[in-house]
Formats: sequence, structure tokens, C-alpha cells
Amino acid sequence: MITSRDSAGACSSGRSASRFRIELLRPLILVAAVLLAVIAGLGVARAQDEKKEKQSGFATSDGKVISSSAFVKMLKEKLGPHYQDLEIIVDSCFSGEFVDRCKDATKGLGGNWSCSTASDATHPANEGGTTGDVDIPDHGNPGLHQGDRYYYGYAAQYAKKLKDAPNTSNKDLHAAARDKNDHPEQEPRYDSSGATANDMTVHGGTTSNHAIVFSQPTDFGEAITQAVFDGLKGAGYGNADINYLRDTDSGTGDVDGNATEQGLKDALDAMSTQLQEHPGEEKAYVFIDAHGTYQELTVAYLPGHTPGIPGDGRLITYPTATVGVEIDSTLFALWKEEVPRTGGGTWADEPTLHRRMQPFLRFTTAMENGGPSSVSIYADNVPVGGMLLTGNPLGASYKVPLSDPVLDLLFPMLQSDSILAVRFDFDSPAASIALATDDDFYLDPSFPSSDYGVGGVAVIDASETHEPNTAVGSRSPEGLPSEIDAWPNPFEGSVRLTLRLPQETPAALEIFDVRGRRIRRILVAPANGLVTLVWDGRSDDGRVSAPGIYMVHVTGSDFEASARVLLLR
Repeated sequence: MITSRDSAGACSSGRSASRFRIELLRPLILVAAVLLAVIAGLGVARAQDEKKEKQSGFATSDGKVISSSAFVKMLKEKLGPHYQDLEIIVDSCFSGEFVDRCKDATKGLGGNWSCSTASDATHPANEGGTTGDVDIPDHGNPGLHQGDRYYYGYAAQYAKKLKDAPNTSNKDLHAAARDKNDHPEQEPRYDSSGATANDMTVHGGTTSNHAIVFSQPTDFGEAITQAVFDGLKGAGYGNADINYLRDTDSGTGDVDGNATEQGLKDALDAMSTQLQEHPGEEKAYVFIDAHGTYQELTVAYLPGHTPGIPGDGRLITYPTATVGVEIDSTLFALWKEEVPRTGGGTWADEPTLHRRMQPFLRFTTAMENGGPSSVSIYADNVPVGGMLLTGNPLGASYKVPLSDPVLDLLFPMLQSDSILAVRFDFDSPAASIALATDDDFYLDPSFPSSDYGVGGVAVIDASETHEPNTAVGSRSPEGLPSEIDAWPNPFEGSVRLTLRLPQETPAALEIFDVRGRRIRRILVAPANGLVTLVWDGRSDDGRVSAPGIYMVHVTGSDFEASARVLLLR
């Protein structure tokens, strides 16, 4: 239901356009499907035991995804214990789980370290910028001035503080960015090994300091990482101390390499060589700006049924085996974006969302038998593609793209049943594979793959530009903008809609789905100022609305305003 209450006090107009749309700068959203069972034959059965965990990650410019487990593994292998202090900043959507990986008691980082993230594991890292050289502070917080524009959000505020006060400690840099970020619902995270790491500055190494700035191409990321680069220079770093990875050269000669997976590995190798010149006396700094990923992986176990396989991972053998995959509702919604539909149109085409690469299924094996061989992949009996197994006894990782015609065939079946039956057909009687599990492999240097498990991937982002002195909808005769503040957004369950009504007059609030169908309407009593409504995600007849994008529209006698909200389940 929707409830209403009046709120007193003024409303800070801030960057008015930012509150009218889903303001996701970089949500490359990766929601992995859930592996439920593996059996021989065509049937699908649930496992006796399942391990499920969520992971954050970030994308590279060569179309790969580095999960939190792979990133921590990479840091441990490349840098070892040689740093005096390791400071990590991950400016990506859904990045909070990186903190948990770093502090894991048995698999996390050692020595002095700190990790800051722009959001928690369930929210995008909303950021934006103006179109001109005019600051539009929100909640009284001026933006980062870089070039001829202003930028806002956690990373922008981090870079601004770094440039303004380069001797600020690791912990205080995070606190400043968090407190001046105008999206508190993102819940940026920070943790460290203790007081020594908290108090270290970006240039606090006893002997020297070394940095990696990784900038995967995003709408606002290049300007923000340039500001971080400038801030490090202001703190005392020389050009040779910073390995700047990005894919566009600003003309200033700042680019040292590309923001690829291999580029990051090479940069860490170079940093390791530098750190070992004075072990324990050098600062290591890593700033990541990239599209973010969110993963939900479940590996099924049947204890005792696969002797000799570390982690008791599931064994898939000749001639055929089927994996039951439960498709997450968010993944299903994102898979639809920009996919052509039989009969015309698209399954979904939200203007603020953009598909960055073709959806795909990902598989990681922990063991392969039978030498090089091929496996044909079917999803709900629809031919998807195949994998050429390497035959590596330690396993490997594979990506199987899902073409638009395949997705168009799968969607009707997924709408009625969220279980996707993924079938493996082997061409060799000697072939078998074991799916990887995290317990034994994601930090094992002998395991060549960077990740584990099985999952579906959607690569999506959206951007928001803040126009000075503009608001969605019309202005009242007094010149005051009519606004809608939606929080949290995206939301699960309910969203609070705060309306700024310019005059004491009746108004109507209506909610429409992406097809333009009105699903909810409520009359707002005459009010002048702030009115707060709560939408519980239900239609007028009480039915639970499906996950997706909804338009909130408010109209009065001579004013109107609109906002987009994203409902998750």
C-alpha cells in the first residue's frame, strides 16, 4: 500500500536532474546464476548440500571480469609480504564485498592493508557530472572540478580530498568521500588491518611509494582517475612511481598501459620488483575505477560421491550431463535489455540502461580428464555453442556467449520457469570435468583459472548527466522546481518518494511500467512543501509488481515532475 505524510522544512534542490532518473554510472551488473545440481542424463535434481556466496568484481577493457577472489589471489601472488602498507580503493558498483575478501582470516591479505569501496555489495556506485563549468552542490557539498566540468559521488569526493589535502590518512580519505557523497544509500565500506594502516597516508612509505591507477573506460571515470593521478603527483609521487592504466591518451603522456587483465598483472609485477628493493619500507597504492559486477555463485556438493576431487566439486562425465541453473530475477531482467523480440521490438529497452557486451554463460573447471576434446552446450534444449576443453588436469575457465536469437528463444521458457537446464554433451568417452569450488582453488597458485563455479553474466551500465538549473517536468509559477526524491533506488520491498510541491494544491501521483501501463494512482492532499509517500511495489489491486523500471509521475494544476525507480526482488 501507499501511505502519506507531510514533512516540514526546506528541501535542498542540489543537482535537480540527478534525482529524476536512475543515476547508475557504472553498474556493469554481473548476477551469476545458481548451480543447483549435476547428474548424469537429462534430468535435474537438487543437491544434498549447497554452498552459496556473493562476490563483487570489476570489468577490464578487454571484456574480462576480475572477481574479488581473483583480485585478492592476484595481489597475494604478485606483491607477497613486501609492502610497508597496501592501500586499495575500488570505485565500482556492488564493490563492498572486496572488503570481506581482503580481511578474510585465512584467505585474505597479510601485513598492513586498507580497502575502501565506493558502495556495498548490493548498490551501484552512483556518480555524475555537469555538462558545463558550473558547480551544482548537493546537500552543500561542492563537486570535484576537473577540466571544464564538475563531478560528484564517492570517487569524485575521494579525489577532491586527495588533491586538497594530500597528507590525509587512508581512513580519513574514505571518511571524507563517504560523508560528502550525496548517495548515503550506497553505504561505502572501509576496513583495514589496524591502526598502522588507518593512519598511513598515500605517500607515507619510509623509503618510497608506488601506485597503480586502473581506469577501465567509463563515462566519468577518466576524469576522476586523472584527478587521482594529479592528487598523487601533488602528494609527492613522480611519473615513474605511478603506473597509469587506461585506454585513451589525454595527450599528456600519462598512459603507461592498457586497463586489461594482463595490463594489471604486468603492473603488479613491476610494483613487486620495486617493493623488493626495500622490503617493508615502501607504500603500495592501487586505485581501481571500472564497471562493477555482482556475482552470486552456488556450487553443489554431494559429499563422498566424488572421491579424490578437492572440495568435493561436482563431476560431469561422458556422454551427457545436465546442470540445473536457477536464473536470478535481476539477471533475467538485465539479460532482456536491447534483445530483439520475435515479431518486432525488444524485450526491454530502458533508455538509461546500456548493454556493454553480449550476455554469456561462464564455466570454470577444477580438473579435466581425457585430453583436449569438445563439449556442446544446450540451454533448455536450445543449442548455445560449445567449449573446446584444454585437457589441463588443473582446470581452466570458459565463456559461452548467448546470442540474441538464443536469448529470444529462452526468455518465454524462463518466464514460466526460472530454472535453466544447461546440458553438456561430450564427444569423447574419456572426457570428464569437475566444476571448481572456491575452498580449494581461488587462492591456490597452482590453479590456473582466475575464478570458479558456473554462472550467467549480464554486462550493463547507465549514466546520468546533471544539467545546471534544470529539472525534469515544468516549473511552478513561482519558479520553484517540482521534484521527486526516491530512496533507496534501486529498491527491494518499498521505496520512499519525497515530493516537493511548489504550492498548496491537490496533486496526483501515478506509477507506470515500462510499457506505459498505469499500475498505481493516489491523490495527494493539498500541501505546500515536502510530502513523503511510500510505495510498497504493489499495484492498485494489491498484486506484487514484477522487477524492473517504473516511472513515477506527479501532476498538479500547473506543475509536474517525473522520476524513474528500479524495483528488485
